[in-house]
Amino acid sequence: MLFDLNPKEKTADLFDRKKELAELLSATERGERLIVVYGIRRIGKTSLLKSFIYEKEFLSVFLDVRKIYFVHRKSVPSEAIYESLMEGFTELLNELGISAEEQIRILSVFQGYDITSLLSNINRWCSEKRARFLFILDEAQYLRFSKRVAYDGVIAWSMDNLKNIIFIVSGSEVGLLKEVLNYDDVKAPLYGRLKNEITLKKLNSGESREFLMRGFKEQNEDITEEQLVQVFDSVGGLIGWLTYYGYYRTVRRLSHKAALAEVFSEGSKISMAEVDTLVKGSKKRYLAIMTAISNGICSWSEIKAYTMARSGRIPDSVLDKLISSLIKFSIIEKDSDGKYKIIDPILKSHLQEDAHK
Repeated sequence: MLFDLNPKEKTADLFDRKKELAELLSATERGERLIVVYGIRRIGKTSLLKSFIYEKEFLSVFLDVRKIYFVHRKSVPSEAIYESLMEGFTELLNELGISAEEQIRILSVFQGYDITSLLSNINRWCSEKRARFLFILDEAQYLRFSKRVAYDGVIAWSMDNLKNIIFIVSGSEVGLLKEVLNYDDVKAPLYGRLKNEITLKKLNSGESREFLMRGFKEQNEDITEEQLVQVFDSVGGLIGWLTYYGYYRTVRRLSHKAALAEVFSEGSKISMAEVDTLVKGSKKRYLAIMTAISNGICSWSEIKAYTMARSGRIPDSVLDKLISSLIKFSIIEKDSDGKYKIIDPILKSHLQEDAHK
């Protein structure tokens, strides 16, 4: 159902995204070797990718790099990436009914957790089967915490040598993902390489209305036009928060007012926990910058004045660096008029409330 809080795994449960699904299918059918999916938090990247590979029955392994980061105490060991790929591919072979003897032949890899050797063996097997293999790295910006392997180099090498391997990488911290891939640096491995970039956008008011109405219809519940407008005005077009609202209304059976309050209460905790993970070292300054922006103080000079009033003197270069980092984290964005704004309306509302306490 649309209001299921778990990532969707079937396109029938996915709201719209026909254009993005078509782009993914077209790119994979052409055999493009690197597909990059961008999208801020709670916009539906994981649901899109899981639904895509399930529906098309691709030979694939889906790996959430963020999970490895937290399991391994905020690091991404190369051994963990290797083991996850090995486990995922072994599971795939089991699902295909491949015998244990054949699996040993396919996976006769070298020691030392050499991911390039493992990918080579997978590529060789795909050649025999005339198939392609999709290695999907979700939240791939966390690869920056891997100290022993340069994954942009691994992807570039694979593109040169393994014609049956397709990498799909996605990330919610868009600027950081671009830094990990580093394809704008003339000296970097992926510079000049062909890539297919897909960007997921927030739902507009009409799409948000349609999403909520369809979800309520699934649950045989009603929602008024006034409530539809209030929900969009409150949480915007982030499908994650819209799903939370629908869940609280139709599953938890809360009133409209109580459901919105619960979305803001839980959403604030989730958003601030994510912020705490990202803004290390200069948290007081980061919070001052975000609070300024959330309260309509949106030009660079105004942000500096507010930040100095809240956290003390700050050099221009440091302020520039902090603002740039918040953009890379996909917490703020800069519009065409040069004004900054908080992307997530739940986070914006929480920061506004904190500023007035």
